[in-house]
Amino acid sequence: METQTLLAHYAHGKRDFQEAFLIGIKLVGINLSGSNLSGANLISADLSNANLSQTNLIGINLTNSTLSQANLIGADLTDAYLSEANLTRADLSDAKLLNAYLKDANFTHAQLVNTNLTHANLSGAKLTHANLSGANLLNTVLTGVNLTGANLSGANLTGVELCEVNLSGTQIDDTTQLSEKWRLVQKIVTQGAKGWDLSHVDLSCASLVGVNFTDADLTGANLAGTHLRSVDLSNAKVKDASFIACTGLSKSTKLALKEQGALVDDDFTPVNLKVS
Repeated sequence: METQTLLAHYAHGKRDFQEAFLIGIKLVGINLSGSNLSGANLISADLSNANLSQTNLIGINLTNSTLSQANLIGADLTDAYLSEANLTRADLSDAKLLNAYLKDANFTHAQLVNTNLTHANLSGAKLTHANLSGANLLNTVLTGVNLTGANLSGANLTGVELCEVNLSGTQIDDTTQLSEKWRLVQKIVTQGAKGWDLSHVDLSCASLVGVNFTDADLTGANLAGTHLRSVDLSNAKVKDASFIACTGLSKSTKLALKEQGALVDDDFTPVNLKVS
C-alpha cells in the first residue's frame, strides 16, 4: 500500500489496516489515531511525529523504524517487534508493550509513564533519561540496558535482573519495587562507596564503572561478573572477595587483588603489589 492510498482510505473513515504491508513507508506526522494496524509490517518505516494514540498495534513489526516524537499514548503494542527502533522523545504513556521485542531500541528521553512492559525484552536498549515512573517492568529482560538518568519512581521491577545495566543517576523512591541488591547497586553508582562497609554483599554482574571504593570494606563480597572499568580500589579490604569473570580490571590490579586474598579467575603468581 502506498502512502497516498493509505491517507485516502483514512480520510474516508477507514481505520482497519490489519496486516498491511508497509515496509519502508514514510508517514511523517500522520494521524492514524484509533486505527487497527495489528500484524502490519512496517519494517524501516518513518513515523516521526505521527499520532498513533489509542491504536491497535498488536503484533506489528516496526523493526528498525523511526518513531521519534511519535504520540503512542494508550497504544496496544502487545507482542510487537521494535528491535533497533528509534523512539527518542516518543510518548508511550499508558501504552501496552507486554511481551514486546525491544532489543537495542532507543528510548532516550521517551515518556513511558505507567507503561506496561511486562515480560518485554529490552536487552541492549537505550533508556537514557527516559521517564518510567509508574511503569510495570515485571519480569522484563533488561540485560545491558542504559538507564542513566532514567526516572524509575514508582516503577515495578519485580523479578528483574539488572546485570550489566548502567544505573548511574537513576531516580528511585520508596515506591519503586526493586530488590535490595539492585537498590544498593543504584546507590553505589550514584553516590560512590568511599569508606563503605560492603562486606559479604552481593554485587555480582553489576555495572560499577567509575565507582570510588577507596577505603571500602569488601571482605567476602561477591563481585563476580561485574564491570569495573575505572574503579578506585585504593586501600580497599578485599580478602575472600570474588572478582571471578570481572571485566575492566588491569592485569596488575588483578595481581594485587590476589596478593591481598581476593579470588580472581586468572592463575597469577602472587607479587607484592598494592591495589590501585
